Amino acid sequence: MEYRLADEEISLLKELKGAGERGRNFDRGSSGLQRLMRAGYVRRRPSKGIATRYMITDIGRIALDKTLG
Repeated sequence: MEYRLADEEISLLKELKGAGERGRNFDRGSSGLQRLMRAGYVRRRPSKGIATRYMITDIGRIALDKTLG
């Protein structure tokens, strides 16, 4: 299922795409990140401390490219 991306979600996906395979740490998940994870566009991996590392998936890259294209 394909979701229509909100402006906040597009910004988050751009940040994560720019971060590459290493992803990016966020201290807490926003509602946009939660929705992107449910859609399969973003995955998370625990990190040190209270931060969580988020990475864009291939599906997320495709959705972002379609939205920006």
